[in-house]
Amino acid sequence: MSPDSELVRAYVAEGSEAAFRTLVTRHANLVYATALRQVGDSGIAEEITQNVFIALSKKAPRLARVQTLAGWLHRTAILESKARIRSELRRRTREQTAAALAEVEHQEDISLELLVPLVDEALLDLRESDRLALVLRFFENRSLREVGGVLGVDEDAARKRISRALIRVMNFFQQRGFNLPLGTGMAVVLTSSAQAAPAGLVTASINAGLAAGKTTSGVGLLLFHLMNMGTKKAVIGCLLLAAAPLFWQSHLEARLNQEQLGLESESAATDRQLEVVETRLREVTATSSLLQMKVQSAEAHLATLNAQRTGKVQAPVYQWDDNSPYMRVPKQMLNELPSSVTFRNGKVGINDIAPEFLQMTQEQRHTIEVALQDFHEAYQNLLANNVRRVEPTEAEIRRKSRGGQEVRAFEIGSMKGELFQLREGFFGELQTILGADRFQLFRSTLQQWMPIYEKDTGVSSSRGIVSFEHRRAFYEPPIGNGSLNYVLTRDNGSMSGPMFLDEIPRAFASELQDWIELARQAAPKETSAR
Repeated sequence: MSPDSELVRAYVAEGSEAAFRTLVTRHANLVYATALRQVGDSGIAEEITQNVFIALSKKAPRLARVQTLAGWLHRTAILESKARIRSELRRRTREQTAAALAEVEHQEDISLELLVPLVDEALLDLRESDRLALVLRFFENRSLREVGGVLGVDEDAARKRISRALIRVMNFFQQRGFNLPLGTGMAVVLTSSAQAAPAGLVTASINAGLAAGKTTSGVGLLLFHLMNMGTKKAVIGCLLLAAAPLFWQSHLEARLNQEQLGLESESAATDRQLEVVETRLREVTATSSLLQMKVQSAEAHLATLNAQRTGKVQAPVYQWDDNSPYMRVPKQMLNELPSSVTFRNGKVGINDIAPEFLQMTQEQRHTIEVALQDFHEAYQNLLANNVRRVEPTEAEIRRKSRGGQEVRAFEIGSMKGELFQLREGFFGELQTILGADRFQLFRSTLQQWMPIYEKDTGVSSSRGIVSFEHRRAFYEPPIGNGSLNYVLTRDNGSMSGPMFLDEIPRAFASELQDWIELARQAAPKETSAR
């Protein structure tokens, strides 16, 4: 059997349709079975299979040195499946899975068929070499000798690696609440989850891939030839390839520099205005918090005076110290502090109020802000994998403020499970930095920005982290508006409001870039009629 790498090279270098046909025939069952496990619909699974092999034909120059494509095709099929799942199919699958899990979570004897929908999640949890070993052995029915040849080990070592990988798959299910009895055959689960591709799908995938491969760019072929040159020739070729854009860039540099100076001037003016507004907002927020604390202190003092008058005086909880620069207040009052999260220039941070009341050191504050930025970045990536552009509904179109305004709508799938894992890791870091007591108080200041409890499904204009399934519709802004109006719709209601440009998640920004630039432009000045 020719290695996949030889077939890919023949297809890229010689345009060999026979080589590509062999690749599709060899791996079609693996791709189709993976897609079918993900979407549960044979028609959609067939479309996904063709898309995966189209992607293979386009990315073939980059894969010429991969000995076997099974691992890459398995991961690509999963990613393509997640991108194609419709909202109704997601909801139905989620409800059915939840019902099944509720029935079997505490059962002693679990049907192995219930594990099949989660097989790919378990495989993605493995190391790359372990995942490839199981894919080759059970999804492509390779012999132990062939598996060992791909992994670079002998037959006995391949058998041991597969056994260890099966144990890790079992541990994956046990850690998620499946009470698997000792000796449960993970090999049986993997084997039963494999599916043969329907008749005609292989031919359709070959034709689709070959048609797409004819449009492969010259840059891809150039990269393939560079990868197969000698070291010196490859270095020279890479240098020439890297230098080519410089000649074109120098032609536009003068005009771009002039435009950049104008943009930097406008940006600097906007930043100064924003700094003034943010400073004033922090002052007002701090003043409001202090006034609220004084009111509560006065109410407590009044209650003490009333108790003295009735003869029911209790021992004072706190004592005022004229020599101390600090005053002691009930910790419960700190739960009423405003949101501690700030958003500026595309980055999240914390304001000055919470660190002051919780007596954070500069090092603690910096470490917390780094953890907050890492959490927000992970959420952005998670959101990008769960959003897709859709047509606006009639209700979303009716909410336009004027007739010619355009609407762009998106569907966002539920991210509760993934977000829960990110949030627990983030909260673990905060507790390590602040300790249990201050962590509880600081966490309460995050509630306006993100859900801090498992059952927290509320939403407001200040909440930047949303985990439930919903829709968002954005509306074309006037020039210089500085924000985009949007509507968030879910099963039990909706909300609307403006979203500042720096706060627009990357998942939406790529589809709204022209509107963002429009909103950033200077508003046209009004001229009086003479």
